[in-house]
Amino acid sequence: MCLPGAIPDASCIFKLLCTCFPDVNIPSSKISILIADDCSTVSAVLRSILRKAGYSVVGVASDGKSALKMIDQLHPDVVSLDLQMPVMSGFEVLHALHDSSRNTVAVVVSADADKEIVRQSLALGALGYVTKPFNEDHVLAVFSQAASIVARRQKCAGNLTGPPVAGRRAIIIDKSAEDRSQLNQILESGGYIVADQASDGLAGLISVEKNAPDFVCHAVDFSDIDGLKVLACLRAVHPDLPIVIVSNHNDSETVNQAVRGGVKGYILKPLKRETVLSAIQSALSTD
Repeated sequence: MCLPGAIPDASCIFKLLCTCFPDVNIPSSKISILIADDCSTVSAVLRSILRKAGYSVVGVASDGKSALKMIDQLHPDVVSLDLQMPVMSGFEVLHALHDSSRNTVAVVVSADADKEIVRQSLALGALGYVTKPFNEDHVLAVFSQAASIVARRQKCAGNLTGPPVAGRRAIIIDKSAEDRSQLNQILESGGYIVADQASDGLAGLISVEKNAPDFVCHAVDFSDIDGLKVLACLRAVHPDLPIVIVSNHNDSETVNQAVRGGVKGYILKPLKRETVLSAIQSALSTD
């Protein structure tokens, strides 16, 4: 659970899902980790902690460029990433991972505790942030969380294969009962199957895990979790799941954040049948 005053992020939300779905956890021995840090002492301590917990440490890199090369060669599940490294920084590695189809997820281990640095790291897809000097319990908690996300990805691999466009299953997440009903009618009229509806962010995240939909339509405003954090959590756990935002917000900041977050479409309310079906068809044809 996120502690009071902590910086909220998708990984915090995912902890709630792990509580509801304990089966996402897999033995640590099945998780491979690459350590990237220019301090050999830090690397040695991390390697000792992780190996003692049963993780497979497949390599150690002392700079960002070597780390990226080893990621491409070894395909680790997780990279433990320092931000301040020579040749190529940890931020540059995060950008490379974020902008590519690599399946390796990152956990940042850094001496920089600045909240903006943490925010930027999480925005680039880091699934956890450990501040140096660290303690063993915190390191293992964060890497266990990342391992759970890797497990969920592996378990759900292939779930998105299904009938072309019409006949695909959807989850609708929106606090407005009226908007949910209208969107349900529009989707069903287009031949889609609405597997479930949810009125808040957490219920929507749980529904996605239960129902394994082909796509998700969700709003931005919820009473419990910001819609953009719902998007971040979904993208972290299901990077290939098509997501379409349905919202009243037409400001450039919200739209740009959604686009950077990986949405396949952005539909403005009030809903129009032709606009909705066109956006959904486009989202599914590019998944």
